[in-house]
Amino acid sequence: MKTHFLPLLLLGCWHHCVQGQIIGQTFGAECLSLAKIGTLSTTGFEVFNNPALIAKNTHTSLSLFHTTPYFQKNLAQAGICFQNPGYKLPFGFGLIQQGNSYFNQQLISSGIAKKLSKHLYLGAGFHYLITQQFQIPSRGNFIGTLGMFFQLNEKWNLSSHIINLNGASYALERTEIIPTLIQLGSSFQYNDQLIFYAEMEQVLKQQSTSKLGLKYQLNDQFNLLFGYKNNPQQPSFGASYKSKKTKIILGTNHHRFLGFSSFVEFQFVIGQKK
Repeated sequence: MKTHFLPLLLLGCWHHCVQGQIIGQTFGAECLSLAKIGTLSTTGFEVFNNPALIAKNTHTSLSLFHTTPYFQKNLAQAGICFQNPGYKLPFGFGLIQQGNSYFNQQLISSGIAKKLSKHLYLGAGFHYLITQQFQIPSRGNFIGTLGMFFQLNEKWNLSSHIINLNGASYALERTEIIPTLIQLGSSFQYNDQLIFYAEMEQVLKQQSTSKLGLKYQLNDQFNLLFGYKNNPQQPSFGASYKSKKTKIILGTNHHRFLGFSSFVEFQFVIGQKK
């Protein structure tokens, strides 16, 4: 078993740490259950996924998140995010940790948002990325993001998110490019129970990724979440339970070669938007 497992582990490390820089990833169990669609719904990690949505949220919240890609603890990722939409300039801040003792990254982030009109929200994110590799001095980079959310009508929503506006990169053994990403999304609320999501993600000079998601509300407490993305192909599934002050989301997705990943999120409502 160990002989066959080692190539998969190395492939996982390459995909998650080299091709999958922490900046530009989608965070939160609900978003990961929806095929990593993060620009369209208020899920607790808007600071990272689309800062414009901070202003659209209805309550102050504290969210905790953990995922174990391919059930390998050396690739684990954890995060915390606090968001307060109740001021004239809604704000949030958070921290994401990813990696192991050989290669790891921390993302310290803050975001602000503004409701410019009845239907239009804009937001900006300010991130400090710390990259550490064994026996090499750590590197730090400031990275800027810009998000937008537009309510076209009662059923249709549009979104966009640009990541790494300033084209940051860092040097360890060689210069590593931090990707510049453009995400464009749309959602359609079919009825009170069913919402469809779609998002396109384009990393500059690379192949684009398409994502589809579906949220089905069983009742006021339970939601079912489904998603599918290509590049690489990954189906996903999740479920959430919501009470008055807390929300719990559990989910999983599947990579054709690397197997299953698990994720969990706890969200606590601290106060209502004034």
